[in-house]
Amino acid sequence: MLQQEKIWQELSYGLYGFAGLGLELVILKIESYLWQVAPVNWSTRNQAMHWLLVSLVWCLVGFLLLKKVRKPVYLKMNFRQIVRLIICMSLSFRLSYTVWGGVKPLIEWRALGTELFVYQLIYYLAESLLLVVILIYGQSLGETCVKRVSQFPFGGVFLALTWGSIHICLKGSQAGLYLAIQCFLYGYCYVLVHKNFRLAYLVVSFLFIL
Repeated sequence: MLQQEKIWQELSYGLYGFAGLGLELVILKIESYLWQVAPVNWSTRNQAMHWLLVSLVWCLVGFLLLKKVRKPVYLKMNFRQIVRLIICMSLSFRLSYTVWGGVKPLIEWRALGTELFVYQLIYYLAESLLLVVILIYGQSLGETCVKRVSQFPFGGVFLALTWGSIHICLKGSQAGLYLAIQCFLYGYCYVLVHKNFRLAYLVVSFLFIL
């Protein structure tokens, strides 16, 4: 495959992952029309059904895109990489703690109650799957452009430019900046675990929930 074709392919798959996240807005419009209720007035049942349906769609998109991923050769992490990963995860948690004014899952559990909190966890786990998919293709895109394997988190930058930037429009510049930094940290974690999908998913989903 020519380099230019590969670049367009990686870019396309990465954007497909981002578009997969955007399907929630389509589902939201359909549900609001069918239920004749604005999202802010949804019942617990409505909200739970929304999160489950969106999670199902996200998982379907994620697994379809993962079939296109080249199988990497997984390498073991050395001591320095493990230390860097711990530092990176600590920075991510510290940033979340500062922005939320406490431990995010505890705050959400108190606000939602146990039932809705469980459904939201499922929603977060499904969203994390697509985030990792975007990281994978973003990292591959960057490395294809520079023509070498790199430790720079291109995937994190790509995630920030897509998923992070859209939050500037939806939730304001402060939320967008917060997510952009988190995206960069997620991308660096992905590089540190040698692009191991399973490890990357565990790390990113853990940090995203926190």
